Amino acid sequence: MRKIIMAVVGLVIGACLLSGCATAPPLPTKTGKPDVTIQADKEAIFDALTDELLTAGYTLGNVNETKDIAVYVIQYPNLRYSGVDVPVDERATVNFVRTSTGVRVLGSVAYITAAGVVQGWPAIDQKIAIANSNLYSILLKVQENLEKK
Repeated sequence: MRKIIMAVVGLVIGACLLSGCATAPPLPTKTGKPDVTIQADKEAIFDALTDELLTAGYTLGNVNETKDIAVYVIQYPNLRYSGVDVPVDERATVNFVRTSTGVRVLGSVAYITAAGVVQGWPAIDQKIAIANSNLYSILLKVQENLEKK
């Protein structure tokens, strides 16, 4: 009996360690999420970022009237979540904030189902971390392209 308990404890600890390794470290920004300050016109940043995200497979889902907040979406008709294929939207929400040093562009990616935000499952959390890293790379590309002009 003791061997069985020790084996179960070992499996639980091993699973916890493996799921912990699956989580990516935060990005090297003030917030740990996609976050850059770009010295350019807000409209030019919005246009350049939208162009890059459309190229990456997103669609522009929603933007407010002043273009301070934009939501970009990739729709997955069947993404396996908890053993079930469900339709999921990958939503990248981007905020454009004028500051004294330029326009601060803050982003965040979430996976959304009809039931709400998907999180807490290592495979989905890893997808979110990868998507945030990809969004950060796109923001850096936009920053580089606009600031060299």
